[in-house]
Amino acid sequence: MLKISEFTSEAATVLQRLVAQYLDPSVLTVVTGEADVSAAFSALPWDKFVFTGGSETGKKILASAAPNLTPVILELGGKNPAIVLPDADKALAAKKIARSRSGNSGQICLDTDYALVPKNQLNDYIDRITQELTTAFPTYHNNPEFSALINDGAFKRISAVLDEAKRAGTTLITINPNREEMPDAQARLMPFTLAINPDPKLRVAQEEMFGPVLSIFSYETLDEAISLINTHEKSLALYIFGQNQRQIDQILSQTSSGGVDINELFFHAGSHEMGFGGVGYSGMGRYKGGKLGFEAFSNPKSVYKQGRLAKFTSRFMVPIHNPRDVDQYQRLMGIHLNNH
Repeated sequence: MLKISEFTSEAATVLQRLVAQYLDPSVLTVVTGEADVSAAFSALPWDKFVFTGGSETGKKILASAAPNLTPVILELGGKNPAIVLPDADKALAAKKIARSRSGNSGQICLDTDYALVPKNQLNDYIDRITQELTTAFPTYHNNPEFSALINDGAFKRISAVLDEAKRAGTTLITINPNREEMPDAQARLMPFTLAINPDPKLRVAQEEMFGPVLSIFSYETLDEAISLINTHEKSLALYIFGQNQRQIDQILSQTSSGGVDINELFFHAGSHEMGFGGVGYSGMGRYKGGKLGFEAFSNPKSVYKQGRLAKFTSRFMVPIHNPRDVDQYQRLMGIHLNNH
């Protein structure tokens, strides 16, 4: 059974109709409804429950499943960092970071949430990322390649985050090459925005953005960058750009995340050997990928059939009173019994 988010009600209705048209309900059934339906759905005594969404909702899912001891797989999100080493290919790193933030207007769980770049290269990366986004999205309105935010709540949340950052004096770079009327609340269109070295206490630095906002932090030492990453909850993904293997190994050993890509994005999620999932705040369990995915939804039930030893083991189920039987039992089992 599949419960689709109430935030995508139209897609849910279409999927429900198509599944009912082509599949028997005993094989697959799609359920739609608001938050109350979701709450009832997660409280049912499932053999296995999978949820993908926000971390705070994931906590509620676990609480609902606990009374039934339902095993739960959570694929959540978090603030995925991209750490750029001094020897990284600048053009490659800037392009991949910009494009990863722009997919579905940043509404993908594996998107880069913030980037850390060497302090003496900060302006260069700002220029490169800005140019990449300008080239990819010269316009926003009537652009089939650009996505609106999913609902009014998401639009209001991102607006509030940026307003707070602006009031705090954060340098915000709005990428709007065609000088369109943006943000557009009615169409839920939000331009790409870069937040440069925001105060770590601000929402833009604390919350998963899940929208077209990319924070860029500068660092002087690798220890400083790693320390900033570790102030956040464990992320679903971490991206490293660079060639220095010693520095790469340091990042891998001193940070924790669901998965890591080096000089690439997202590819770790397609692993058929490891599966895909988070750790801690970004989730638990793995369920994607071949044999591992099959095992995630299977219960390895052991079945033992006794053979010739049945006549011996049956007597062990009752108290032993005859001393000779005690001696025989000890020799057979290789143990020593006391007088009791």
